[in-house]
Amino acid sequence: NKLRMGLNRDYTYSPALWQVAEDNADLISIVNTSEQNFRMLLLDRIDVFPEEEVTGWYLINNHFSQEQRNLIEVMRAPLRNTQSHLLFSRKHSMTDTYVSAFHKGLKKLKENGRLQVLKNRLIEGHY
Repeated sequence: NKLRMGLNRDYTYSPALWQVAEDNADLISIVNTSEQNFRMLLLDRIDVFPEEEVTGWYLINNHFSQEQRNLIEVMRAPLRNTQSHLLFSRKHSMTDTYVSAFHKGLKKLKENGRLQVLKNRLIEGHY
C-alpha cells in the first residue's frame, strides 16, 4: 500500500527525494504550485506532499474553504528541521548595534509570549 506523493516542479528537494520520485514515477505527481498539490490532495489524487508548514498554512487559509481546511492534516513529525538566519553586512558600521537590538527584541518577544502570537498569526495568513 504505497503512498502517492505530490511534488512541486521548481522546489529544491534533496537528491534522494528526486531519486525516489524517479524510481517510483507511477506514484509521483509533479505540478507547478503548492496550491495545485493541495487541490490534488483534496481530490484524492495524491496522499501526501512535502511543504514548509507556515507556507502550507498560509495557502490553506487563503485559498480553501473551512470545510476543505478541515480535510487537511499536518504530519506532526517534520521531514526535516531548518533554521533561518538574519544576515547583516560586515561592512556596515551599525551592524553590531543592529545585531544587539535584534537579539534584545527577540528575547523580549519570546519572554512576553508575543513571538508565539506572531507565529500563529503568520500561519493563519494574517501577513
